[in-house]
Amino acid sequence: MNFVNKKALLERLKTHVSTWQQQQLLFSYDIKGEGRLSDATLRLHQRQTGFSLTVSMHFLEEALQVTNFTLQEDDRLEDQCQPLYDAALIELMIQSLMLLFFCAQSLHKNEMCFILSNEGTFHFDLLKSLFSSVQPCLTRQGKCQILTLSLWPSEADQFCYSLEHIKIQLQHQLWRYQKSDSLVRRYLQNADRQAVDVFNTHGKNNPRETESSEKNVISFSSALKRRAAL
Repeated sequence: MNFVNKKALLERLKTHVSTWQQQQLLFSYDIKGEGRLSDATLRLHQRQTGFSLTVSMHFLEEALQVTNFTLQEDDRLEDQCQPLYDAALIELMIQSLMLLFFCAQSLHKNEMCFILSNEGTFHFDLLKSLFSSVQPCLTRQGKCQILTLSLWPSEADQFCYSLEHIKIQLQHQLWRYQKSDSLVRRYLQNADRQAVDVFNTHGKNNPRETESSEKNVISFSSALKRRAAL
């Protein structure tokens, strides 16, 4: 893939992100990227929180290889509202994976694989079962794991279905929290959520309001808690 084609790919990805239906998402997104001779870097930005994921990719003949998956977030939101914070991280993960999946399919690759340190796979604990295989490997940087997704139709369709299902569960769980959490309620009921800055729309929560008898469909506090780079 030459530089001109990479520029075209990045424009295609930007267009793709712009078509995401906001009524099906909790947050809104934009994307930046750059291409070099043998790889490309993407940064998916979550507007309301300022969180982002930066991804480094290599374009192999048959596969899209991800070698860096770095999360950048602001723990002020965790202090203000744990449910909104966890929901933001999980949805950002899901949308990043869906974007990479779209990228791999656009390039007609047969598989997508992530080469991550053992510590770096923590954020994938919730999602490892969705991959075709998870295997240990040893590199110059130390012990790693390779998460591989086959892009043949049956496995690719199941991967997309599973991500959409998790996203729906996530939305349902957050809507349950709005009954007992005033910050979640103010955010979800905002008429123009795309223009919201979550750090300036509300004050501190009343500690009593954060209590909920609902059992998490997705384990917010454990699935994506660490804030280390993947």
